[in-house]
Amino acid sequence: MYYEYVEDLTKRGKFLTPFELSKVKPNLKPLYRSMFGYDDDIIDYYQKNKTTSGYAGNRFIQTIILDVDTKESAIEDTINVIEKIYELGLKEENFTLYFSGHKGFHIHLPNIFDIKPSPDAIVKVKTLLYKVFKQQFDKGLLDNIYDAGRIIRLPLSINTGSNLYKVPLTVEELHKGIEYIMEKAKKNNYELYKIKPIIIDIPKDELLIVQSKEITPIQNSPNKRRLSRKYICIENMLSNPAIVGHRHKMLLVIVSTLLRIGTPENMVYKQVKEWSNLDNDELEKIFESVKEKGYHYSCESEYMMKYCDKQCIYYNRKEDKIIETAKDILEKYKYMLNTEYIDLNKYYKCGIFRIYPEELVIIMGDTGTNKSTLVQNLVILFGKSTLYINTEMGGYLLLRRFNQIIKGNKQIDETDIFDNITFINDKITLEQLDSAIYNINPKILVVDVLEDIITNAKDSTQAGSIIATELKAIAKKYKIIVIAVHHINKQAGLAKTISVHAAKGASTIVQKADKVLFITAEDNKRILNTLKSRDENKIKLEFVFDPITFRLINIKELYEENSGNWSRQKWGL
Repeated sequence: MYYEYVEDLTKRGKFLTPFELSKVKPNLKPLYRSMFGYDDDIIDYYQKNKTTSGYAGNRFIQTIILDVDTKESAIEDTINVIEKIYELGLKEENFTLYFSGHKGFHIHLPNIFDIKPSPDAIVKVKTLLYKVFKQQFDKGLLDNIYDAGRIIRLPLSINTGSNLYKVPLTVEELHKGIEYIMEKAKKNNYELYKIKPIIIDIPKDELLIVQSKEITPIQNSPNKRRLSRKYICIENMLSNPAIVGHRHKMLLVIVSTLLRIGTPENMVYKQVKEWSNLDNDELEKIFESVKEKGYHYSCESEYMMKYCDKQCIYYNRKEDKIIETAKDILEKYKYMLNTEYIDLNKYYKCGIFRIYPEELVIIMGDTGTNKSTLVQNLVILFGKSTLYINTEMGGYLLLRRFNQIIKGNKQIDETDIFDNITFINDKITLEQLDSAIYNINPKILVVDVLEDIITNAKDSTQAGSIIATELKAIAKKYKIIVIAVHHINKQAGLAKTISVHAAKGASTIVQKADKVLFITAEDNKRILNTLKSRDENKIKLEFVFDPITFRLINIKELYEENSGNWSRQKWGL
């Protein structure tokens, strides 16, 4: 048996046995492992397919992890879950409680259901957990973290977003409050704890087995709430009879979504076959159409909206309401004003221009205009937790440029660790991006460049539309700022066009954006123009680009009195 072991979210595909994993010593990197174990053939499968998605072999579960991530009420909700565990007959010594490293808690349980290795072990875990912890799932106290590709943070490893560790707690310590817990989480104390991060050793005579046969699986019914909190709309579609006249379109949505999230094709085929009652030829045409045309449906599509459910994790961004009063909107506005936003006027004295959480910003320009440099300057000035997806330059070069901006030179040593920035230096899928954001919990996401996100689209135009739509959805879903660097088309480059129509690919890219900034170059001068902004001033900023420090310095400020000290004051040097 093997678990996938992840040290770098950009370099997946390393597998360790439980024994090997138990010997891993946490360091300053965030470390993860797969929720479920795999049969030995996973290594050959991954080498062939470069992904675990679609793996149809046996899955193993040794430790069942409950995730309480309700933020402000997390301690109270964790106590609620623990009380339920006590009701099952388990004692505190039979489970391990962890602070997650952010604001939530993980409870590591033994395999209380005695689930044997099988291809459908994931389904069994979901079904049985929901049956036992139904009230806790219904109230949203517990998160569904049991999908096929899920990875989970290892005990004693760091969360680089908070700089806190996933540390073990006693129930008594849980009652001491969040300040005590966060203080304890500042160090991992590996030598003190010496925890085996996978297996909890519990004597056989103390291990409660909740017999699987005593718990009936959840049936598909629109009146019963399922464990999964992702894509409940798809479950709702399959739980209702196929509607004549809509069946074909709904099948495209169902098949596309299930295949995209890694459901094995044979399982998808079986599900939709039973639901649609179509013959094999018709169904095969549906599958071929999805694969050939790269259909990708978002939460805003017709049928996903129709069958949407407020218990889905993606529904959170609707704030439980579609119809809102003026008072509701005013409260949201007050909340927005109190959130952490990027204030360009603070940095560049350009008039009011703010980038808020839930906004998608596109930064466009021709090759060599320092689009990435502008983003890096903003990330450093903002100073908050950042996930940086870098697909165009080497990881070392990107790190060096951040170092130049901060220190003014190219020398990097081991003390130059940017704790607030997590890097992914490779192309990834939208699903991998979503997983990374969930685990890292950044304030800002940078995608450099937009077109390098991997989709199943048939061409680059369709891909751009899919990516822009999903990036906007991600901004709203996680309430974060999303900045995407994007190229202009060849014609615009040759004609020196400065327009939203200069964007390479689909027009959807600029349509989905809340703000579009365009940067041009004249020798060492860079000019930044606003092409689109829903509510802010239009700005035009002129910078001097310093290739030594990689800073973009506002030309206007260079001529102000005492400007010789501006650079040091600005960057806190």
